Amino acid sequence: MIKKLKEYIKVALGTGFLYIMLSNVLNSFFGFISKSILARIISKTDYGVYSYANNILSYFLLFTGLGMVSGTLQICCEHNKNETKMYSIYRYGFSRGILINIFLGVCIIFYSRFVEMPIQDAQYYLLLMALLPLINIILEFTGIYFRSNYRNKEYAITYTINAALICFISTLGALKLGVSGIILASYMGPVLSVLFIYFFTTEKRKKWNVSSLEKQLKREIWKVSLVSMGVNAISQLMYLIDISMIGEYIKDEKVIASYQIATMIPTALLTFPLAVMTYIYPYFVSHINDLEWTRKKYKIIFWGMGLVNFCISLILIVAAPQIIGIVFGNQYQDAVPVFRILSFSYFWQGTFRIIAGNLLVTQKKLKFNLIASILTAVVNIIADYLLISRFQSIGVALATLIVMIFSGILSTIYYMYVINKGK
Repeated sequence: MIKKLKEYIKVALGTGFLYIMLSNVLNSFFGFISKSILARIISKTDYGVYSYANNILSYFLLFTGLGMVSGTLQICCEHNKNETKMYSIYRYGFSRGILINIFLGVCIIFYSRFVEMPIQDAQYYLLLMALLPLINIILEFTGIYFRSNYRNKEYAITYTINAALICFISTLGALKLGVSGIILASYMGPVLSVLFIYFFTTEKRKKWNVSSLEKQLKREIWKVSLVSMGVNAISQLMYLIDISMIGEYIKDEKVIASYQIATMIPTALLTFPLAVMTYIYPYFVSHINDLEWTRKKYKIIFWGMGLVNFCISLILIVAAPQIIGIVFGNQYQDAVPVFRILSFSYFWQGTFRIIAGNLLVTQKKLKFNLIASILTAVVNIIADYLLISRFQSIGVALATLIVMIFSGILSTIYYMYVINKGK
């Protein structure tokens, strides 16, 4: 057993897992430190307004690139042994994604100018964020290029630099400009990260050999992209609806701020299962027809992540008051009950939902993921409606827990059925 474990560790480190894990840990660390500092620098009211405006932006980001980020990664990994075709797929997805996000930016400008919002000043901050979809998709496609080529070191460097810059610049910006300084950092981080990678890494300056894509392959890219967008959009929509319902029904910036604080640590710690998925995703795609290999590796990942996530969740629940007080200050002690519920939700999300949901995409079970996401969204809306009026922000957290248990078990059962079918 020990010998096998050493072999797995040796292979993982040799293929770049250490870089991805370290990068995700540092990204979460910088993001967590940044948000913790910002929660102390700006007022609770301003933080609530910024969170609400950012939540509105996230609704637009549900349609980012119409899913071209996910679709391009999937199809590139399937054709990574044919360099010319892979680069052609990448160029096609990148060009379409950029055009779509330019259109999204225009929509955000119109929305921020002509739609009234219940939280004062949220319109102004949303207008400042209008070009973020364009900036972010450039960074995402830089990451796709490295991941599809198994260049995990460059991928890790890019995102670590981005997180570090946003942390540093947002802190300085908040001190000088308040919320506007935080938004400025969201622009500068991705731009400087991409420029650094281009000028200071070992990236080859070569002319890509590309060819025209046949219509069937273009349709395949769009199919994977649109369904992936639908699945991801519905998944993210559940969290966005939570914040929106607090804003609409409670109309209290401080309650929004406390709920946002309660989500930070459980969300940041999802870096561990997400780092594992980032690393293993291309390998599972390339072994799409090797179900014996898939079953073996999935078993290791499931039990390993389950143990790690259980320990993390238990620590967060037990030490919740101390963690909130030390990290965010005693003014956020009202976030402790929500924090505990979301910490338990973390276990279900990190062990069941993230792993099985993403691996179903590698098996191209897109229709199931879409149906499961729709069912999950319906459950979330019903739970929010029934619980928020009675328990306010605690009700939203309970709804999230119910949804994570439901969707996690559903995805895991179906994925196990897929990989064991015909065994």
